[in-house]
Amino acid sequence: MIRAVALGGGTRIVVPDGIDVDVMGFGLFGLFGLFGLFGLFGGRAARGAPRVVAKGPALFGAVVIKPRRQAR
Repeated sequence: MIRAVALGGGTRIVVPDGIDVDVMGFGLFGLFGLFGLFGLFGGRAARGAPRVVAKGPALFGAVVIKPRRQAR
């Protein structure tokens, strides 16, 4: 589990390809979520893939989770 907090700033979390990501954070005048095509990763991870859970608030800031291939 990753706990991320953004207060008027930004946090970028980079995960390897093939990882299943669950977002349980929220944005209040900000953004907490996955980044990619239409706000989602290119597809779902394979069954049995490792899972990462991201939790926390983004208040006037952003927490963005990206796959490694898009992190540049």
